[in-house]
Amino acid sequence: MKKYINIFTALLVFICSVVQAEDYNKLFVFGDSLSDTGNVAFLTAPSGFSIPPASRYYQGRFSNGPIAAEMLMQSLEIEGELQPILALNPEKLSLKNSHHQAINLAFAGSETGFRNSVLGQFDVPGLLGQVAMFGVIKMNAKPMEDSLAFIWSGGNDYFNQYFTGNAVSADRVVGNIKKAIKFLYRSGIRHFMVPNLPDVGDVPIAHILAQLNGDNNIPANLSALTLEHNYKLELVLNKLSRLRGIKIHRVDAYSIAKKEIAPNDIFPGPASDCLYRPDISPAICTAVPFELGDGLIFWDETHTSTQVHQLFAEEFSRVLDDYENE
Repeated sequence: MKKYINIFTALLVFICSVVQAEDYNKLFVFGDSLSDTGNVAFLTAPSGFSIPPASRYYQGRFSNGPIAAEMLMQSLEIEGELQPILALNPEKLSLKNSHHQAINLAFAGSETGFRNSVLGQFDVPGLLGQVAMFGVIKMNAKPMEDSLAFIWSGGNDYFNQYFTGNAVSADRVVGNIKKAIKFLYRSGIRHFMVPNLPDVGDVPIAHILAQLNGDNNIPANLSALTLEHNYKLELVLNKLSRLRGIKIHRVDAYSIAKKEIAPNDIFPGPASDCLYRPDISPAICTAVPFELGDGLIFWDETHTSTQVHQLFAEEFSRVLDDYENE
């Protein structure tokens, strides 16, 4: 585990400066496994077994294909790829003269704090840790007013309380998101996209946690927390919208998911029984063809299929189009 932590620490120490955006042609992504395009894969690679395993997950994504954040990048007509921050050479990463048009600072398993453990296996930077990383790489960069920061975070805070035994409040989680936005605003970013949370009680892992804990109320409790989170997030975004020059694009991911997920859709997908095992290994995580996720909502116990990511991405594009047409 120390090997993973050292990589994270080294990144904070050695990264120097980052990219400048113009007319939404620069994108910075922050969050968890909904948006990670390979950071955790790079982080865990030194162990000899990358997470997520390539046998079940598409190119470091926690799904069976491309995910919503990179589809957003494509809709912005940004060239290249949504580069995981760990895939970039820290000594050459510079926002002043960057050819990196989109940088992904999202880490699967992350909560909204500075750093947290993922199932006791390795540490990742949380949302506040990710924006701190951005602060390091942004040093001496040109103004960032036309960059778009995409922030989608919070679900793991609510799930992980059932693994850690430490209760979490929506006030704390939303408060961390507020801190992240204000930090990025002080760094010069003026444009944000902030989806709310899909119902975390409508995820297979919620029902698995209910069985493991002998508490059938867990899915309902998580659903209630989701509603509280989204309500308080909206209040916070309304207040932050008063900041001079800021534009926050809100996305109602909750309603999109509710429209698509019926009760009989809440079952673990074909890639399940791998990531959440204490004995995770190549022998456990045997190959699963990606096309088995076609027509399904969930790819494993937690993560949605690439088709669901497409639905989210279509809403991201619609929200931006509506703004441009105002």
